[in-house]
Amino acid sequence: MAASRRRNTGRLVLSGNNTFDGDVVVSNGVLAAAASLALGSTAGGTTVANGARLELRNNVLVASEALMLNGSGGGLGALNNVSDTNSWTGSITLASSAMIEL
Repeated sequence: MAASRRRNTGRLVLSGNNTFDGDVVVSNGVLAAAASLALGSTAGGTTVANGARLELRNNVLVASEALMLNGSGGGLGALNNVSDTNSWTGSITLASSAMIEL
């Protein structure tokens, strides 16, 4: 699969590691990563569109993956630390006015 796109307005929780190696695009709603490789390998990057949100929970460490953020994630941050201590060590690009909630 070359890319994965999240379009639903609800919440999708990825609680296990994945081997997917394409880009992840969160267009609407919430995508929650609850495992360090929930978003797949670092070969692809992750983009969060305006109005969408990426949540990190359960001591996630996303290493060396590019992240592009747009918007405020519905007021809770396009990138949101939900629980525990989570880390993102790849580059983070604010593609537009974006909010990060720690």
